[in-house]
Amino acid sequence: MLFFLHLLNKRIHKLTYLFCGLVISFMLPSYAHENPKCLNYYKNYQYGKALACFKESSTSGDPVVQRKLGYMYLNGLAVKKNSSKAMEWFVKSSKQGNAEAPFDIGVMYQNGKGVKQDYRKAKEWYLIATQRGHAEAGTNIGYLYEKGLGVAQDCSQAREWYEKAMAQGDVSAMINLGNLFYKGCDGEQDRVLAFMLCKKAAELGDAYAQFNLAELYRTGRVTSENSGKALYWYRKSADQGTVKAMRKLATIHDRGWLGQPVNKPLAREWERKADAAEARQRREETESGPV
Repeated sequence: MLFFLHLLNKRIHKLTYLFCGLVISFMLPSYAHENPKCLNYYKNYQYGKALACFKESSTSGDPVVQRKLGYMYLNGLAVKKNSSKAMEWFVKSSKQGNAEAPFDIGVMYQNGKGVKQDYRKAKEWYLIATQRGHAEAGTNIGYLYEKGLGVAQDCSQAREWYEKAMAQGDVSAMINLGNLFYKGCDGEQDRVLAFMLCKKAAELGDAYAQFNLAELYRTGRVTSENSGKALYWYRKSADQGTVKAMRKLATIHDRGWLGQPVNKPLAREWERKADAAEARQRREETESGPV
């Protein structure tokens, strides 16, 4: 799969550009991204300090800050959880043209987080995000069509949205498209292409794809069995925190699979890592990190 980067070159007179830049710098308010202290507090999980900094009059009008305030209220970071306030800040950010905020609202509606689950509204907000170049929003629209959530199930539409998002570089779209080809879409099944997409996503560093690729090499589905490659991709996925990859490695070393000698201590070590990763994921479900 080839990706092309199209560059549009514009000629701008340097003096005019400089003059316009000076004028704009006087007209625009001082936002948080111009004063990185606020965002650094947030990125370093210092949510109390970030909140105080964000609420200053010089930063509260910044759509980036508005989105982060929404996220803090949605997840109870330095404030009491309040989905209404979260929605309020997301909408403010979206009205100023932020691409991430409508995506966040779409996720809220799709997952029913803080609001009543509504797939139609989710799609409406995702569409706004895609119009602003948000690739993952397109992937999520594809998923709605694939599963028939809030729309008539239509794998052709799903494929079209996945292909658009993949062209924008979204690896999740590549994985979903591969799954669609593996299962078959409108009578068209192409497991070789599905394997190629999975392999490409794995090579790009996606942990989910790395685990799936390991499974394909282990079982010999689509491609020839290859114990060495299966083991390699299980380890790559596990190194990124994939619990099921860790448990698979524990089983491999416990039973001596894939040409590996039985190694009970190593098996127990992978089980401990899997337990720790699972506990960490549960914590993250209740306290999300920076976005």
